Amino acid sequence: MTKTKPVIVVGGGWAGLTTAVELVRHDIPVILLESAKQLGGRARRVPFENTIHGAVQHKHDTHNNNNDKISVDNGQHLLLGAYDSTLTMLHTVGISEDSVVQREKLALNMRRRNGRNVTINTGHLPAPLHIAWGLMFASGLSLNDRLKALRFCHALLKMDFTLASDESCLELFRRFHQTSDVIKTVWEPLCIAALNTPIATASASIFLRTLGEAFSNRRSESDLLFLKVDLGEAYPDKAVSYIEKYGGNVRLGQRVTELVIENQQIKGLKLQNSELESEYVVLATPHHATHKMLSPHASLIELTEQLTKFGTQPIVTVYLQYPEHVTLNDNMVGMVDTTSQWIFDRRLYGQPGLMAVVISSSGPHMKLDNQALCEMVESEIADFFPTWPKAQRRMVIREKRATFDCTSHCNNYRPGNKTPVQGLWLAGDYTNTNLPATLESAVRSGKRCAQSIIKTIHQSGDVS
Repeated sequence: MTKTKPVIVVGGGWAGLTTAVELVRHDIPVILLESAKQLGGRARRVPFENTIHGAVQHKHDTHNNNNDKISVDNGQHLLLGAYDSTLTMLHTVGISEDSVVQREKLALNMRRRNGRNVTINTGHLPAPLHIAWGLMFASGLSLNDRLKALRFCHALLKMDFTLASDESCLELFRRFHQTSDVIKTVWEPLCIAALNTPIATASASIFLRTLGEAFSNRRSESDLLFLKVDLGEAYPDKAVSYIEKYGGNVRLGQRVTELVIENQQIKGLKLQNSELESEYVVLATPHHATHKMLSPHASLIELTEQLTKFGTQPIVTVYLQYPEHVTLNDNMVGMVDTTSQWIFDRRLYGQPGLMAVVISSSGPHMKLDNQALCEMVESEIADFFPTWPKAQRRMVIREKRATFDCTSHCNNYRPGNKTPVQGLWLAGDYTNTNLPATLESAVRSGKRCAQSIIKTIHQSGDVS
């Protein structure tokens, strides 16, 4: 046990929760503060509400009755087998993988309006041969498309998925002579799904790092892990129980108004109606919220200037409740040449007939109101699934600042966990993990932050 006051972690998203879990696991007391009334940050559960007028309600469909209380996620998430840090933390807090996710071999099913659907199945070969197999025998792509994609993957392997200098993903694809069809049906959907940034500006270096972690080592690292429970049950609920079991304190509805810094050292922070003292404070908040807390302090001007360089990108999720018999016959299907990008069947969650349609990154759809957006999405889905009836309930969730804008060269200004102020630390997916704004990046950042604090505390001798 430490001799110091509890470490204060500000922010109850996946980065803050991981920081707190790792600290209490090493007998370091923690107070976790979250301004909202629930934990999870941008990856949390929300109640399903029929927010769009004109939806049809069938009297005899008990599953879809408005009185039923069902939860959805504020954005549909998909994990990868390469998410080692996330899977480790789930195990730490007592969650078995198979209780929260369904693991499936990587497969892409991309629907096109022209009927030339692209299907990639990676088979049973070891990595990275499974990717070569999948591309070589992909349906819906010409032989020229497939050969050029194979040469690209071979080059990436030789390069160890690294670049001497960053560039945009579009520049990378063109430099390696990828055809427009392969870009449109394979590389662009993967890039936008991973980085939530348009390919014309997205960081090729970070995209390749993501591909490298998933494709170059173990075959299982490219597996798709589909959640079977909502995001609250997937990690935050058990993380809180773990933190409190080992002496931590979690406080909701606590908004930090000011950091107390004296002589380049953190002394604590101020809340709306109180003040807390501590020699260690972790800001596990989004970069724009972190910037707001740091900007009043002259000693942190260089760091705040770094944070101003971050842009943001939105993610929109349209939930459509169809009758229970409606199914994708797949967990996930991609759509090309449409505003809608991916459709997830939430049957796995015990919510048959409920579809989550994901639209990542910015675009003209952000100017549409929810009614018009739903009508457009439903029309696009009807083009691909003409036998489906109309949706009975609809809900739109817009995360306008869902992720940081993962542009080329953004690694140059992503900060580390340690700040120039002694005892003040940062955790979050925007820090220098070399990954895009994913749950894995948040968890990895939180774990590294906690480990650095533990090392600092032990070196200072503040351990009894």
